[in-house]
Amino acid sequence: MDGMLSHIMKVLETKNVFERRRKTTKTRALGIFLYHVGVSTRNCSEVISSFEPVSHEAIRQWYHKVQYLFKTGKTFRRIVAVDETKIKIQGKWYILWAAIDIEKGDILGAWITQGRASIEAYSFLKTCFE
Repeated sequence: MDGMLSHIMKVLETKNVFERRRKTTKTRALGIFLYHVGVSTRNCSEVISSFEPVSHEAIRQWYHKVQYLFKTGKTFRRIVAVDETKIKIQGKWYILWAAIDIEKGDILGAWITQGRASIEAYSFLKTCFE
């Protein structure tokens, strides 16, 4: 994850994507990364706002300014690991889902849900492999 974040930060700084500097590059990179891997803009906003206030609309706008950075298209994955864990955000418990390609080390997705039922697991996996 650090590699992807540092890559996004480097591109944001070198290409001078944003004219205004009201938020740090790291905050923007984290918001872009989380949204890219499947976390909703509202959940991204909630996570990031725990250390710097940001709206879900700002995250959506940041992502759409730099979405050309991310490759699209399906890739064959031989071995995928999926895990979930409980995290506490502003006093409430959530489930953080993550999926990675074991062979390549690619992060396929991350998602935050309130529940841990099979429907959440199915929905998460569906977004990872669409």
